[in-house]
Amino acid sequence: MAWNRDPDLRHAAGSLMEHRNQQSRDRGRISIDASHHATYVALSSPKEIGAQEENEPLFDSMKNVFMLAVSIGYSQGRREPLKSRRDIFAWAQFSEERDIPLLRAIALAETEQVEVLTNRSEILTIAEEYANVGITEIQKKVAEMRDNKIMHLVSLLGSLIPDNLISSLAEDAS
Repeated sequence: MAWNRDPDLRHAAGSLMEHRNQQSRDRGRISIDASHHATYVALSSPKEIGAQEENEPLFDSMKNVFMLAVSIGYSQGRREPLKSRRDIFAWAQFSEERDIPLLRAIALAETEQVEVLTNRSEILTIAEEYANVGITEIQKKVAEMRDNKIMHLVSLLGSLIPDNLISSLAEDAS
């Protein structure tokens, strides 16, 4: 190839790759809007009800709250930039089998550019902005909850799943 013999082209290609690699390394932390931190904590931490009782959290990690919030924000087709950033967990907590492919798919659908798949920073910015909308919806549902928090979350999730998918799942189950 001609670019192999041209030192300027080799240098430019190498610089571009190094820039992309540096971008990916720089974004190893996932952020939320600081104003939503209390909600993430409340949904992922046990709460003391009385002197002897303890409630199980609805989610076992902030990462799982984040992934639900991203999904809800994406399903609504709305993103909102973070006003004040607060890091809550590391990229390494994402599952290579489930979370990362979903985040990449959302980023690809949003940008319609394959290059986004190698840009962790852009993937995270898109996810964080969708989560910023989604956590607001979760906060509204949690505020409405009185007795059965799990049923309210199931209701929220059910409203996001298309009816034809529910019907086909019900047919498969019978």
